[in-house]
Amino acid sequence: MYFAAYGDKIYVYRPQNPQQGLPQEPDLVIEPPQSREAIRRNLISRYRGHIINHLVVGNLGHKEILLCSHHDGDVIAYYTHAIENALQNTLAGNISGVKL
Repeated sequence: MYFAAYGDKIYVYRPQNPQQGLPQEPDLVIEPPQSREAIRRNLISRYRGHIINHLVVGNLGHKEILLCSHHDGDVIAYYTHAIENALQNTLAGNISGVKL
């Protein structure tokens, strides 16, 4: 999987061919939630709120996670196996079951 942060969303791509080329459209888009504390601090950009300023993949114990931090102070982590399951459901057309 290839992850890219753009604004307040995380775009998930799955390389498609032996050259590891990426499709033009993402296979899954994750919209991280904003905490009540961040909303209360009113640190929202005039143009867009909850902007991601750092994205990293690493291990937490024996499991791999995707960790993102936002300009308003929120830090959110997703297990990559949960993203993989959501991606499989999306590709299979079972979009109603996708919740991250």
